[in-house]
Order: sequence, then C-alpha cells, then structure tokens
Amino acid sequence: MNRIIENSLKEISIRGRMALGIKCLEIVLDKNNLIHKKDIKELLTVLWGFISSERLDLWSEEIIDYDPSH
Repeated sequence: MNRIIENSLKEISIRGRMALGIKCLEIVLDKNNLIHKKDIKELLTVLWGFISSERLDLWSEEIIDYDPSH
C-alpha cells in the first residue's frame, strides 16, 4: 500500500505537493485552534502564494522572512 501511495505522489507536481502540504498544515492548525492567529494567517497566505507564483525566485525571497533560522 505504501508503495502505491509513494508512486502516486511521484506524479504530483511540486505545486501539487505544496498544496497538499499546506492543506495538511491548515487541518492541524485548525484542530489546535491556531488557524485564526494573525501571524499564522499571514504565513498561510505566503505559502498559498507559491501555488500561483510565476517567479519562484521572488517567492523564495519572501518566504525567507518566515524561516526561524534566519
């Protein structure tokens, strides 16, 4: 079963994988009553921006502000 899932995921584009990851994050945040926090909403907006971004180089510069290691 895991091999079937793994092979299916290989065929999903990077944008599709990102959308799946963001949606999973939203579900976890919602279950923990964190999804309505201002900073969380801002982060989710930036993450969803990846899906429609034509310039991923610019998007990567924007997302760096949310990286706690920088």
